[in-house]
Amino acid sequence: MKFDLNTIKRGENDKIDLDFVVNLESIDYYGDVLKVITPISVLGSLYSIGKKIFLSCKLETDLEVHCGRCLKPFIYLLKTNIDVELTEEDEAMDEDDLDDIITYNDNMIDFDEIVKEQIISNIPMKTICNENCEGLCRVCGVDLNLEKCKCNTDDDENIDPRLAKLKELLQQD
Repeated sequence: MKFDLNTIKRGENDKIDLDFVVNLESIDYYGDVLKVITPISVLGSLYSIGKKIFLSCKLETDLEVHCGRCLKPFIYLLKTNIDVELTEEDEAMDEDDLDDIITYNDNMIDFDEIVKEQIISNIPMKTICNENCEGLCRVCGVDLNLEKCKCNTDDDENIDPRLAKLKELLQQD
């Protein structure tokens, strides 16, 4: 969804309320594909203070992600806020301010791209299906939430033989 900023830049409106949904099927997330389960709700406003334009809104959606422990897919509710300044791309920017600035061209902003960027930057690097998830056995790979494996997970048994001598040296100290 593209939005024309001319109305707010000319001073015809100093505040424009936003209440719409962005329909995306999926989002590429560092080589993984996040499936968007519910349309992304955007609620907030565009406003100007002097010659500066700001975007302040809330995003909410359900994403299908994979657990970082057991690798099973689950639904993750993402709620996040966007509070940024909108700046023309050719205007000079300070490196420290880039997190709080979104650039645009030809007085148009693309909400689809803004929403994608905000979701990518606000989803945790490691999503976990629940706090009690035990994950996978590091030896045989069985899902420890479903069954107990028979692997010997004693650290002494699983030491890489190339590092066994190092362990002996550490025990001497």
